[in-house]
Amino acid sequence: MKKIFFLIYSCVMLVPFVSTAQTVTYPSLPITASEAYLSVYAKGRISIKYINPTNPVLTRPLIVAEGFDPGHITAPEKISGESAITDFVEDVQDNNDLQTLLFDLPQYDVVYVDWGNGTDYLQRNALLLEEVIRWVNSHKVAVGGVVQPNVVLGQSMGGVIARWALRDMEDKGQNHQTRLYISYDAPHQGANVPQGYQHLARHARDLYIKAAPLAGPVETIQFFRGKLSPFRALSLANEPASRQMLVNYVNDLNLIDNSIHNTWQTELKNKGYPQGVSGIPFRRVAVSNGSECATSQPFAAGAVLLSYNGKGRASFWADLAADVVMPAVGLTLNQPAMALGLTLPGNTSMSFEMEVKSKADGSGNQVYKGRVTYTKKVLGLINVTAVLTNRNFSSSSSTLPYDNFPGGYYDVSREFNINSSSMTNDLLKFNATAQQQPHFCFIPAPSALDIGGGNVSLVKADYLTSYVGANPPTAPKNTPFQNFITAFNDGSTNNEEHISILRRNGDWVAAELNNTGQVANCTVFCNPLSITGPSYICTSGLYSVSAVAGATYTWSATPAGSVTFAGAGNSVTVNRGGSFSGAVTITANITFGQCGTTPVRLNILVGNPLPPGYINWTWNLPPNRVRLVTDGSANATSYQWYLNGTLKATTTATQYDLPMSGNVSCGNFYYFGVKAVNGCGTSGETYIGATMPSCDEGLMLSPNPTADNVKIDLSTTNVTTAAKTTSSATAAIREVVVYDKLGAVRLRKKFSQANAVQTVSLSSLPNDVYTLQVFDGQTWRTGKIVVQH
Repeated sequence: MKKIFFLIYSCVMLVPFVSTAQTVTYPSLPITASEAYLSVYAKGRISIKYINPTNPVLTRPLIVAEGFDPGHITAPEKISGESAITDFVEDVQDNNDLQTLLFDLPQYDVVYVDWGNGTDYLQRNALLLEEVIRWVNSHKVAVGGVVQPNVVLGQSMGGVIARWALRDMEDKGQNHQTRLYISYDAPHQGANVPQGYQHLARHARDLYIKAAPLAGPVETIQFFRGKLSPFRALSLANEPASRQMLVNYVNDLNLIDNSIHNTWQTELKNKGYPQGVSGIPFRRVAVSNGSECATSQPFAAGAVLLSYNGKGRASFWADLAADVVMPAVGLTLNQPAMALGLTLPGNTSMSFEMEVKSKADGSGNQVYKGRVTYTKKVLGLINVTAVLTNRNFSSSSSTLPYDNFPGGYYDVSREFNINSSSMTNDLLKFNATAQQQPHFCFIPAPSALDIGGGNVSLVKADYLTSYVGANPPTAPKNTPFQNFITAFNDGSTNNEEHISILRRNGDWVAAELNNTGQVANCTVFCNPLSITGPSYICTSGLYSVSAVAGATYTWSATPAGSVTFAGAGNSVTVNRGGSFSGAVTITANITFGQCGTTPVRLNILVGNPLPPGYINWTWNLPPNRVRLVTDGSANATSYQWYLNGTLKATTTATQYDLPMSGNVSCGNFYYFGVKAVNGCGTSGETYIGATMPSCDEGLMLSPNPTADNVKIDLSTTNVTTAAKTTSSATAAIREVVVYDKLGAVRLRKKFSQANAVQTVSLSSLPNDVYTLQVFDGQTWRTGKIVVQH
């Protein structure tokens, strides 16, 4: 259960993924707000990456406000908390233009703001950001006699804080000297954490509180070690910033309580957006990590997000510990069975059942259930079981199913991955099964873009709308941003991880920093494109893909050399390569500006058709026929059927009924073959060797030819109507003998358990035709078998 609890405090309650980026030291200094909020002054740190580290002066500041950072709770030993400037540097270095602008050929001094308390009231940390802006303005050095204006970029919660801070400075008549405000996947209308995960966290917290004999010492030890307090981690949802941002916050009574969130949203709406200061042209832009194509998260509303079911026997030491700890816990949890029966000698086991579901659409479904039982076999005779806990909760029917909406997602699998080696070992240890959706919608696109500005109520359709920078929505559900971009990268229409900086949105931000803003529109790729043309070609064929104005097209094929291309653009002629025949995949790579490259593929056949698939045959199908059936061949127009190499018929179907009269007789061996035909020519032959059932009893050998095992079948379904007798109904194979062409015995096998069907391996025999005899205790039956390796 250790990993379950880690999940609760490290990802459910908004704890960011801790990067493994290489540690690089940047100049850093503490800073304290000069204005208090509710009588408390916010504190924090700023770290600076100068344009020229050898000449550390501020000339062109890019102020980056970090998001929700509970590091003072979860990592109190880290001066910058869970996220720092090094994480921002790592994220940017996955990009092209932005990496060049900030690092390769740096044009900006990056001033990164770390909150001392990253879960505090948003207003309090906004006042700290105002102090940072004033500090930056007082330390800037003019370039060529001109003082450069600031750019303020707020990630996640930092985007909302930056909005409030800049507007508040304007309200107070203070010059923030800012020309560009970039909101990066910020929760302007709130953030979403599935109600089921919140109930899971509440449940774990309640258990921790009730287990007082354990909780007290743990809290004391962690305090003196300066480490994570489990109680505080499990209470992260109660922090001021959490309550201000969370939509559908679940309180200590496991009820939805949005009172603090609603109060904050009203204040934020009334505060409005920064408008800029005199003499400095001002621009507001936003990034959403929600899909530009409005693609939902990869699960349905109401789907299981996380489940864990397992049972395991405790070790000797756990048994010994249970004798001391469990009685106290049992009395605390009002489970006297644990206090009395479990103190006796015996083996212990625990059973876990936990399930978290997403909110269903239009109804209040069960979103959480958690049950833990503890069983001890007393004196090796009697099982004593105590239910440690059993909780289940349902969602409110009035809330929207945000969990699978388009939006920047939270990647749960970064912290808790059921496919990891350690988790797999735990699952095996506890004989457990687990299921997990790797992520859920954290910041819905309408929240990141502040659709409607908080002045209108949004409905489900608004959350499923495609928001495109080139075609911004109109009033009353417009956006207050003058430009924005949503998620699309190199053919992917999926949502992106929250605050991730990828090639397209990073290049877009770089263009804004360069005052060359780009209008984003990749919707031409939202619906899958397709290549049109013939399904097969004999020599050549014309193929086309949708025309995208301004795009470039690169055509290719696999396998190499199978075809060549003539022409260019969205329509080309595909020519057969030499004498090649077979399956080919042609690909059109469509490259279009910031949308990247989208591959479109089509599978075709070139030249003669491929040989048909395996042949199945049925003996004596009324009236006196052998039915031959093949899997067929793509693009074949007809099939030629052969008996021992002689063409017997041509059909358009993949089935042929061969008359028995004059063609086949019982007890003999034959080759059945088939070829596929189309306008290009004829395929190679697919064939199978088959021994017809003996005339008195049905003997079936399959497969024939064989490379290894042959199934020998005396079941009554193989016996012709004329040959069926009372004895045949009970025929069972007792012995099998295989002879070569010279009559020498090559294999003999007797069966202690006689059955109508037996399997014998012929892998040791060389390629040849053999005689196979079967004895049922009364009669020998004979057939032919082909060994072909």
